Amino acid sequence: MKKKNIKFVLITMILIIAAYVGWQAYSLFLQKDISDQHKKADMFFNKDEFKKASTIYTDLLKEKYKFTSGEKQAELVYRLAICSKKTGNLKKAETLLNRITNQFKNSEYIDEALLELGELAQTKDDLKKAEALYDRILNEYSSSNIFYNTLYAKARIYKLQGKLLNALSLLDMVTLKSDSDELKNTARKEIEDINVKLIFSPIPTKDSVIYKVEAGDSLGSIAKQFNTTVDLIIKSNKLKDTVIRPEKRLKITSGAGLSIEVNTKFNKLILKNNGKFVKIYTVATGAHNGTPLGNFKIVNKLKNPTWYTAGAVVSADSPKNVLGSRWMGITEKGYGIHGTTDPESIGKQSTEGCVRMYNKDVEELFDLVPVGTPITIRKAKFEARNPKQYHNDQNIND
Repeated sequence: MKKKNIKFVLITMILIIAAYVGWQAYSLFLQKDISDQHKKADMFFNKDEFKKASTIYTDLLKEKYKFTSGEKQAELVYRLAICSKKTGNLKKAETLLNRITNQFKNSEYIDEALLELGELAQTKDDLKKAEALYDRILNEYSSSNIFYNTLYAKARIYKLQGKLLNALSLLDMVTLKSDSDELKNTARKEIEDINVKLIFSPIPTKDSVIYKVEAGDSLGSIAKQFNTTVDLIIKSNKLKDTVIRPEKRLKITSGAGLSIEVNTKFNKLILKNNGKFVKIYTVATGAHNGTPLGNFKIVNKLKNPTWYTAGAVVSADSPKNVLGSRWMGITEKGYGIHGTTDPESIGKQSTEGCVRMYNKDVEELFDLVPVGTPITIRKAKFEARNPKQYHNDQNIND
């Protein structure tokens, strides 16, 4: 080989090596820059500064970062979709999430993308599409770490569709098997809400009967026969008035198994039915342990009660009437469960001894429990319940 050719080959090789080394150096620099930018974006994302994170994620997805691995691109697309959702750009979020399901079909983010798409469909009231997306996760990604989040999401679909028993079944699975305490607590709150909705609905349950009205019956006589309340019969059967005719069929839920527990340490009131959890209410109890402890019963019930206090009689419509919209007196004279004109006091030990509730809560409880319902008031460590266990006085003290 001629010296000229050898020289040319050597120069070419040197240039190739230099170019390779330069490209490698540039690649390392670019990779470090990408890594730094990614960390910065993630920092903003974790601090809920989604607009700042969105700007960086968008830049990272530009053409010059095309050589980024497919999984990394899927992660960037997913994070950008969440940023778009959090900043109110739902259309962009949906487009990005669909990109994951179409372009990154083997990505570890596909199940999360499907869940987010289901929630977006739900916000549009497209329950059929949302349910189909949730079913896809449950059927194709049974080992996914968001499996129970998806069960919870599907339960909410059932709840919106009025399939309350189906919803309860899924929520029970979540509370029993999920590893997330936060998700379990959220599911338990849904269970509480559905428990009460079922009681107030015409849907038959194992705790109810269908009663055929006979001649001479009244709502009062039926309520007394089944130890329930007239208000509950009216609401659960969607009656417009108290007039009932023979042969009419009514759903009746007996109150014979209802009981109440009040925990003064944690300011909680627990409603049970035959020992099973129904709902937990946050209440206010007596300051300085002023609420009497022991076993009691409800002895009377009043709507819009007058407050008899030392030296004064305060009418129901007075803003000074601390009893709120309902009163349920107990066997300890002068004490009871009632509403409030001071909602900020709920959750505290702040009363003169009575159990105080939000007005909406005490009105709900008032309709559910009949006179004679047993009440246990105690000061002890609050025990979490397994969801399978759920399913005119004067001188009234506040």
